[in-house]
Amino acid sequence: MSNLIELVPVAAQGVVPETVVAPPKSKSKRRIIDFWSQNRRAAKDFNCCLTEFKSNDAKLGYLRKYYSLVPDVQKLFDDFMSESKNLAEKLQDRVSVVKACDEIGTTPMILATHVVFMGKTAVQKVLKYGVGEDSPIHGHLDLFKDPFMPEDAQDFVNPEWLPSKNKKVA
Repeated sequence: MSNLIELVPVAAQGVVPETVVAPPKSKSKRRIIDFWSQNRRAAKDFNCCLTEFKSNDAKLGYLRKYYSLVPDVQKLFDDFMSESKNLAEKLQDRVSVVKACDEIGTTPMILATHVVFMGKTAVQKVLKYGVGEDSPIHGHLDLFKDPFMPEDAQDFVNPEWLPSKNKKVA
């Protein structure tokens, strides 16, 4: 009979166990994937490729590569376009930027998509310096005159660009 008492949980025997302190949780943070982190990865790869291979198609290709790794690719694209529109609205207030866009035959929106692709720091510097000497786009405006983003969101998330479930993404 004493064996049965040992098998009964401690709380059922009327004995309250001492409080057990759980080990501290790990301090590792969950990696948040947003469009800035994916842009950083795409821009890093783009900047490492040889100059003769740098093109608007290459930019879009790198974005597709890294955006396709995220389940909600449509949200990333929407965030990218939203950030570009916000930047374009702010750039339209700068006379020097509008004048520079007119000279190269582009719009502030197209310029904004290129700047957003470059990253947060580039966005902040362009907002601060415009197209001046301290700006990351100074002297390179002709590289930013053509659009690289499709106008229609459905074009961006075309299923043939997404990895299949059987293939690994490099």
